[in-house]
Order: sequence, then structure tokens, then C-alpha cells
Amino acid sequence: MACGSVYAAETQLGRDLSTLELTRPDLAPERARPTRDNPSISRSTSYMSSGSVHEAIRFLQAEHETVLSGLHQQIQLLQQRCDDLQFEAHLRHVTQTGEDALRKQVSELKKVLEERTGRVSQLEGQLAEQQKLLADEQEQHRWREVQLKQQVEAGEQRVAELRGEVAKLRAQVRDLRVYSSALRTVGGRGPSTARASSRTSTSARPLSRSSRASVGSLDSLESHARPDKAPLSPGARNTFSLPPTLPATPPSLPPLASLPSPRPSSSNIVLPPISAGQGVSRPHVRRQLRLASAPILDIERSDPPPQRDPA
Repeated sequence: MACGSVYAAETQLGRDLSTLELTRPDLAPERARPTRDNPSISRSTSYMSSGSVHEAIRFLQAEHETVLSGLHQQIQLLQQRCDDLQFEAHLRHVTQTGEDALRKQVSELKKVLEERTGRVSQLEGQLAEQQKLLADEQEQHRWREVQLKQQVEAGEQRVAELRGEVAKLRAQVRDLRVYSSALRTVGGRGPSTARASSRTSTSARPLSRSSRASVGSLDSLESHARPDKAPLSPGARNTFSLPPTLPATPPSLPPLASLPSPRPSSSNIVLPPISAGQGVSRPHVRRQLRLASAPILDIERSDPPPQRDPA
């Protein structure tokens, strides 16, 4: 009963069973009358009423426990819901602050992206210009390479031609050396016969450029040797003779002059001029005259050089 009254007072659920009042007041005197008349009936009735009261108490206790368990479950659910709402409210505040920062960061990144995009477009323009300049330079280098290759080919061809000319000139030099040695041999054996034949061949053919140069050198030598007399005529040159002796010793035969780099148009041989010094001797002048009156060699012909007379 105490539990029922407390439960009814606190939760306001159910009724207060501390004072059992009859629901029908008109039946109260009727019940009281037979109980007063018959005590056994009153005793049984009291037993029945006390049993129903205990059953009602047990039922109410069960209901109370059920309601309490339900209330505890509801309280737990409400507490969990409250925790969830608090967590959501906290996250909402944090999320809102983070969203503001993220929006600001996104705006800054967009600005940086725009700047980088402009820089990329500018660099692409510069790259296109550099590629165009590079293509032009490569084209110029290709043309320059072609020109240099042509020049190299022309130079190689010219070198081959010059080598051929050098070979021909060397062959001419060898022939001249052989011919000069042959002339020396023939001059030593019969100088008068060789001189007569050379004079005849010289008078029979016109003078070449080298012969004129040699004659000019001879004139200068004669004018130096005979300063008080007039130069000799061409007819007198053939009968010219030096004095029998000269005080100076005859020098050795000078080497042949170096040939010019361009090949002359004709096959005439240019001899060094006769120097008009005081030390010129008669044999040296005779050698110069023999070389000047030597016949012109034709290198293109394959005539054998003159051989020495075995007699």
C-alpha cells in the first residue's frame, strides 16, 4: 500500500489504495448488516477482500515495474538523443568554421590558378617564338652546311688538280735534270759541236720568253763587263767570246729557280737570270748560254731522254 501510495503521489499514475472506499455507497449498509448478523460470513468476506487487495497490489507492482522499465528505456533514449544533438551542434560549429576557412582557401587557390594560367599562356607564346627562331636557325645552318660541303668538294677537286699539276711539274723537273746532265756530258766531250748545234737551233727558231730573259741577262752581263763599249748586236752575240782568264774562281752551277705556282700556258722553261757580278767566270757564262739555247721540251711526248755516247 505504501508503494502504491508513493507511486500514485509521485507519478500520478493509478489510484491511492490506502483508503478503500466502496464505489457504491448504497450497498455498504447491506453488506454491513449480514456481517453483523453472521460473523463467519463477515470473516470470509474479509478474507476475500484481503486476497483481492493483495492481488491488486501484485498487479500494480508488476505494472509499476513495467512502467519503470519503460521509463528507464525512454530516459536512456532521450539521453542518447541529447548526446547526439550536442555532438551535432558542436560539429556544426566546427564544420561552419572549417567551411569558412576552406572557402577562403578555395578563393585564394582560384586566384593563384588564374595567375598560373596567365603565366602558362605567356610561356606558351614565348615557346612558340623560340621554336620559330630555332627552325629558322636550323634552316640557315642547313643552307650553310650545304654551301660548306660544296666548298669542300670544290677544294678537294682543286687539290686533286694541283696534285696532278705538281706531279707533272716534278716530271718536268726530272726531265730537266736528266737533260742538264746530258748537256754537261755532251759539253765536256765536244763543246764546240754542241755549241754550233745549239747556235744553229737558236737562230732557226724564234726566241721564247725565257730565252729573251736570258738574252737580257746576257746583255746586262756584257754591258757590265764592257762599260765603255756599246751593247753587242744579235749577230755579234753568236761570236762573243770572253777573255781567256778571269781572276775569280768559277762558282758552282746555281740551282734551278723555283717554278711558279700557276702552270704557264706554254712549256717554255724559265731560267734564272745571269748575275752581272765581278766573280762571273767564263765556264759559268757558257753553261748559262747552253741552258738558254737548249731546245724546248714537250712533256706530253714520251720521247726517251738523250743517252750518253758509249764512245
